[in-house]
Amino acid sequence: MSPSPLDLAARPQGGVRAEPAGDAERPARIYNPFLPEFRRDPFPIYHAVREQGPIHRFSTFGGSQWLFTRYRHVRDYLGDTRFLVDDLPELVSRKSPAAAESAKVLTLADCIARWLFFTDREIHHVARRAFGRMFTPGGVAQWRGQIEQNVRELLRPLRGCREFDLIAQIAAPLPAMTTLQMFGLPAGREAELRSWATDMFRALFPPQSLETYAQMGEVVREFSAYLRPLIDAARRGEGTGMLAELVRATADKGLDERTVDALVLMVISAGQDTVAGVLGNGMRALLLHPEQRALVWRDPECIPGAVDEMLRYDTPVMGVARRAGEDMIIDGVALARGDRVNFAIAAANRDPEMFENPDAFELRRTVRSKITFGVGAHFCLGAHLARLQVEVAVRALAEEFPALQLTDASPQWRPTVLLRLLTALPVRVAAPAP
Repeated sequence: MSPSPLDLAARPQGGVRAEPAGDAERPARIYNPFLPEFRRDPFPIYHAVREQGPIHRFSTFGGSQWLFTRYRHVRDYLGDTRFLVDDLPELVSRKSPAAAESAKVLTLADCIARWLFFTDREIHHVARRAFGRMFTPGGVAQWRGQIEQNVRELLRPLRGCREFDLIAQIAAPLPAMTTLQMFGLPAGREAELRSWATDMFRALFPPQSLETYAQMGEVVREFSAYLRPLIDAARRGEGTGMLAELVRATADKGLDERTVDALVLMVISAGQDTVAGVLGNGMRALLLHPEQRALVWRDPECIPGAVDEMLRYDTPVMGVARRAGEDMIIDGVALARGDRVNFAIAAANRDPEMFENPDAFELRRTVRSKITFGVGAHFCLGAHLARLQVEVAVRALAEEFPALQLTDASPQWRPTVLLRLLTALPVRVAAPAP
């Protein structure tokens, strides 16, 4: 029987400067993002890896990889054009499924190959220009009023409740509502949209079973069938919202229908769990640190800085994969062309070389992370929209529930690799102090 990913992921190999220490009990000896202890709290393991070699080589299901854990390495090299995008679409297309599943897997591979995560240079630039001003700070600012209305709508049924799940009631539905409205999609299918988005976003984080890839391919078909009449209407000049703008913007840029479908699916998929993760992880951090929460509740003007610290302290996207496009040496470590690299954003955001007392949640930090949404040409398209939604939601929660508390300090995390997402965040509405 072939070894499982759990077996393969835990075999560190010696690099030039990243060879594991001799003590077999050190956490870095078993660096393995699949293990429950890593899922519960990855940061002690990241620290141990960094101490023995900030550029660390380990083995996983697809062979050996490099893990970059220093802030300066992630900042300087994540946007370096010598590093190429991950070849996940090609790997998916190489799968050899049974005939009944082959078409679905190939449908998935064709779709994600058109996502901005997996395109470089001219194709990438054309696609990003097609979105133009829609995702700039000014472009998303016009949606603030609608997002505030969405948050009020979500909070309304919670008034008078003593307990509720902040993920299920606010963090998960908010980005779905916002997305439907921005794209001009019919209301009433938020739950289905969230389900599609969650299924599709998992494609970015292997390993996945062949059956799962086939299911994702079926989601691509269902979602494309849902979009097709809306895109056709937009082409006739009948549509409204961001979808119509995108269709018009791509009309003269040589992007075919499948590419437009894929880009819309990408934006919607990537914008659901990530926003819910920032809000969920961030609110958990706030509620675990009452003195920091008091700063926000007392002075809502500090909320933008609070969101910065939320993103640094417990980012939902823990790493980004790349491939070395050429041989290179970084701080004495030799990388060969084709080597796989994981830029560990979560580890870099707790780097003591960059952040004083990095494991502390401090809203008044003067040094802010600039890497959480990526670096360079692949800077997250939806970064400004994500921040806006989280800022609006935190402000509304502070106003509506001045004495909010966690009901369980032992959270349950989704069983995902390189995504750190809560399954629930149960909270209690306590009586405010006199």
